[in-house]
Amino acid sequence: MQNREDTRKIWAELVAKDSFLQVIDSCAICESNEISAIRVFRDTLCLNRCLGCGFVFLGPRRADNIYQPGHVRKHYIPSSIQRGMLTADEEPVLEVIYSRYRKIADLTASLSPSEPVADIGCGMGLSMLALKHLGIESVGYDVNSEFVEQANKFNLDARLEDIVSRSVRRYAIVTLSSMIEHLTDPVGFLRALRINTLRNGGHVVITAPNVLSVDFVRDGGQIANINGNHFWYFSNKTLTLALDRAGYDVVRVHRERRSFHDPVMANAQDFLEGFLGIDDNLTGGIGIVARAR
Repeated sequence: MQNREDTRKIWAELVAKDSFLQVIDSCAICESNEISAIRVFRDTLCLNRCLGCGFVFLGPRRADNIYQPGHVRKHYIPSSIQRGMLTADEEPVLEVIYSRYRKIADLTASLSPSEPVADIGCGMGLSMLALKHLGIESVGYDVNSEFVEQANKFNLDARLEDIVSRSVRRYAIVTLSSMIEHLTDPVGFLRALRINTLRNGGHVVITAPNVLSVDFVRDGGQIANINGNHFWYFSNKTLTLALDRAGYDVVRVHRERRSFHDPVMANAQDFLEGFLGIDDNLTGGIGIVARAR
């Protein structure tokens, strides 16, 4: 990692290459300005670490995620077919979708929902289909019309509406499936969600990529998650800190202990978790259930 002077020099060089990039001067969780650049990936993507709380994030970065017109038909549908979640005729394969979204579905099921849950940032509805596979009814919300239109084609109740920034209706359970890393202000979003969308004492279920996973370290700069659309790189610790600051108490953390076929990776995991006594989720993604205070 770099010192403060070298870090700001790296940021200035990146902004000089792309005037649309914006420098992030302070940590989104603890607001510390003690930030150190970790490494620049693919010439333009600089990962940084907050020296106060350990949060990893992209910066400089663009102000917002922008989807090009036709992104669902050009990218998401072909990718889902390739992964076996959709047939060639674009029909959902619920068993495969559930296997890929098992974490968000199982954590939601553990809350024994007795009424529809709200899936915020539902995209084209794959996480909703995973919930459906377990018999859980959901209402999806997104601010992107192409995602909502595709979710409706899957016979899902998806709506083009922002119910987080203003109080429209309230739910006992809200799910955020691999979307918090895309938000411009994750703590502010979680706070608004608690105030405007969740009932008193309601639960939020969140899944996200895990920056501390052995997969992430193994794949390094080639990992797909290091991209301009993922602004924040959470671990269990930093997502818990973000939730606490936004007014939540974490009630359940998903732990995944996966065995690697690669003996080098398996030994590395055993060494970190066992010999060094590192008590953190080092495999798979993050899954957290939190209750609004």
